[in-house]
Amino acid sequence: MSDKLTVLIIGCGRVAVKHVKALKTLKDTYTLAGLCDANKAAAEKLIASQGLSKDIRIFDDYKKAITELKPSVVAITLPSGLHHEAATFAMNNGSNILLEKPMAMSTAESRDIHETASRLGLKIAMGHIYRYLPIVGLLQEDIAKGVYGKVTHGSIYVRWGHDDAYYDSAAWRGTWKADGGALMNQTIHAIDLLVWLMGSEPCEVESMIARRKRNIEAEDLGMAIMRLENGALASIEGTTCTDPDRHMAMFTVFCDNATLSIGLNSGKPKMDLRLNGGK
Repeated sequence: MSDKLTVLIIGCGRVAVKHVKALKTLKDTYTLAGLCDANKAAAEKLIASQGLSKDIRIFDDYKKAITELKPSVVAITLPSGLHHEAATFAMNNGSNILLEKPMAMSTAESRDIHETASRLGLKIAMGHIYRYLPIVGLLQEDIAKGVYGKVTHGSIYVRWGHDDAYYDSAAWRGTWKADGGALMNQTIHAIDLLVWLMGSEPCEVESMIARRKRNIEAEDLGMAIMRLENGALASIEGTTCTDPDRHMAMFTVFCDNATLSIGLNSGKPKMDLRLNGGK
């Protein structure tokens, strides 16, 4: 046990369930030391639903939890608007962090998190889990090696419908301060994946956002055109206006010699790799 890394999970909602399942899989490396939620009943429910030990400590104040437990890793699954504050406190008290997407609600906050980790010699792991799908990693390596020629452009759409009940389930959902809209929340995974696959950093973006169906502060529809440092362009569409029972997402990378597409349609994966010439 002394060789294991201790983990504190802050925020005991739906995403925390996935973190607990991961910790069970990695039980030889990590041990769950504590759970923290402003509503202690949420932590108790998580323990019961996942069959966890009743000896796991429960806190309703993450600062107290970090100070007392001094965990090796703090997994932050709070609303996005609280990421910066919680991550900064955790790192300043010696903990590495696992941070759910999006990193923070502004580039300034994100940059500060990164600079704090670098200054203190700590690790940040971001919850952009789709990078770690085996097939995605293989495609990224081939594109980076130039197997398919130069990347010319790319596109993504994320049509991840949510009804009013979803936004009404918590006061922070769909707010600028705590959550953001369709681009920051539902589309951020795809944006990260597309940029990573295209192999260059964004340098210019033009976008428009709108509220078309949902009664929220932030957008339920956003579109953008992005220019990367290597000259490639990418188009982005993200929305929660579509059918909540049919979630769809697709990203496509266009190269000199091939077109590569990967996506989901109602939970069913789809992949299409076409070499120029119809093969």
